[in-house]
Parts: sequence; structure tokens; C-alpha cells
Amino acid sequence: MIRINLLPVRAIKKKRAVRKQVTIFFISVGLLILVCAGAYLQKAGAVGELTAQKEELAAKEALLRTKVKEVDDLKKEEEDLQAKLKIIAELENRRTGPVRILDEISRRTPAGKAYLVKLTKEKDKLTLNGVAMDNETIAVFMSRLEESEYLQKVELVRSSQEILNEMRLKSFSITCNIVLSKAVEGEEEGQNGDKAGAK
Repeated sequence: MIRINLLPVRAIKKKRAVRKQVTIFFISVGLLILVCAGAYLQKAGAVGELTAQKEELAAKEALLRTKVKEVDDLKKEEEDLQAKLKIIAELENRRTGPVRILDEISRRTPAGKAYLVKLTKEKDKLTLNGVAMDNETIAVFMSRLEESEYLQKVELVRSSQEILNEMRLKSFSITCNIVLSKAVEGEEEGQNGDKAGAK
């Protein structure tokens, strides 16, 4: 009877199986490392891209802040200029307006029948004190003042009998409001008309 010893064959098969398992294990570990490395590199690239975008956005934000500051500075300059122009316009009103108003009152005073003794101005309110021949002359004077586009709210404050040089006259006090903007426009139109006439 022949006996075959199979132990070495089994041992060899066992060794081969172990080697195969070890090889598969290392291959699996290697593949896992490669997958993890790929994922890490992908995430690192995404982080780098996000960092670059963040830096770009920060640069744009800084530029926009600079532009906003420039716009704010320009707005402030514009407001300052508007305030200065307003002051200049007010000064121009005060300079040329009274001349036009005095001319207007002078032209509307009944010649030879009334004359002004005193003229006072407080802000936009004008008080005219004068003497007239009679009440009718005062009424005519007030009507003429009311027709002026430079004067508003013409009111008789006082009217009383007065004897001057043995003549019975009427002393009066009239108040009215000045429209300076209209007076300045009238002054400018007059100046423009003079220039056109000179040409």
C-alpha cells in the first residue's frame, strides 16, 4: 500500500493563501491611501480656491469702500457748495433787492399828494410812515402798492389828522411784506434790458 504525504502541499497552499490575503490587504490599504490622498488634494484645491476667492472679494470690498468714501466726500463737497451758493444768493437778495423795492415804492407814491417821512425794515416786513393830502390819497397809494409783485399784505396800521404849515394833512403808517426773490428777478431783468439796449 502506497502512502502519500499531503502535509507539505497543504502547508504550501496555506502559505499561498496567507500571502494572497496579505497582498490583498496591502493593495486595499494602498488603494485606500490613494483615495484619501485624492480626496485630500481635492479638498485642499477647493480650500485654496475659496481662499483665493476670499482674498479677491476682500480686495474688491476695499476698493468699494474707497469708492464709497470718495462718493461721500463728493456729496459733502456738493452740500458745502450748495450751502455757499445759498448764502451767496441771500447776500445778492439783500444787496440788490432793497434798491428795486425803493424804486418800486417811489414810482407808486402819488406825486405831489403824498410823501414818505420814514421807512423801516425788519426781516421781510416793511413799515412806511408818511403824510398825504387826504384819506383818498392814502387809499390810492395802498392800491398801487398792492398791484406790485414785489409787495404783499399791504395794511393800513394808522391814519390820523395832522396840521403842518397851517394845512390839514393825513399822517399814515402802512405795513407790507417784501418778496425779495421777485425784486432780484426784476433787477436782473432791468440790467439785462439795459445791456440789450446798449448793444
